Amino acid sequence: MPDLDAPAGMSEQRLRELLVSWHQALQGVSLIAELPFRDDEAYAALSRVLMHYKGNRGAERAKILRQYRAVLLVGLTSVAANEYSDGTFWPAVVKSSRQQLNAAHQSELGSAFQSGLDWYHLSRFETPHRYLGEILMHAGVPVSGLAPYLELLAKKDKGDRLSGAIFNAWIARSDQHTLTVQHHLSVPVTRFLAHGREVAEDFTDRALDMMAALSQGVEAELSSIGLPQRITDAARELLAGGSMHPVPAARGHRRVAAMQLVPEIRYDPIHLGVHVSLPPLPTDGVDI
Repeated sequence: MPDLDAPAGMSEQRLRELLVSWHQALQGVSLIAELPFRDDEAYAALSRVLMHYKGNRGAERAKILRQYRAVLLVGLTSVAANEYSDGTFWPAVVKSSRQQLNAAHQSELGSAFQSGLDWYHLSRFETPHRYLGEILMHAGVPVSGLAPYLELLAKKDKGDRLSGAIFNAWIARSDQHTLTVQHHLSVPVTRFLAHGREVAEDFTDRALDMMAALSQGVEAELSSIGLPQRITDAARELLAGGSMHPVPAARGHRRVAAMQLVPEIRYDPIHLGVHVSLPPLPTDGVDI
């Protein structure tokens, strides 16, 4: 979880810099989870904006939420990804921002979040919860739901045959009650996997790579896998505490160490978009 003392250190200049950066980044994605933002900065910026919001009234509040819509989108998504648990979300926003938010405030912030989704042409979803459901969809897999997700992923993993597309399609076909009761998957996790399309498939692919790297003790691989630090940190803790079972070395080694032999056109929905991936240069007999 991000440092809750961080909000006090956010300057107005840094807030404006993040606003510009996130405003530009949000115009090229479909889900907010695709952005490589830092959670501590997301928390700090959201806290600053909510301080301005609570310090004003009426039309000025609405103006602030429009002016800082990019910060609101990233900030609420970050809090949901880190701290949502068993239907509880807004108390975490209150705690992290140190701003009291009643039901009217929550409704106004939720409505502003949805308006922001439309403004940036981000994906919209039909969920049972008017505001929280879409916030969670854009957060991806929250930390609270990571353990059962990784456990089920490990059970289904048969080596290189499993992919994000295959696993997530199986989730989409499965009965929600079975996923919840037998596999302990939370509804936000299954909803993201089933309806998050390419972004969710890419997340599962990267989760498989992460599990393989952790199981083999290849810590250096984690930074290149491209998952948020909150996910890799939580996975480390789960493995150390015995809550996540290691991937058998033979399977994991093939996934992490598989070598590309020819140029390929690939799609990376989180960082690179459509790009050409080149194979590594041969290094036999070369001093590096």
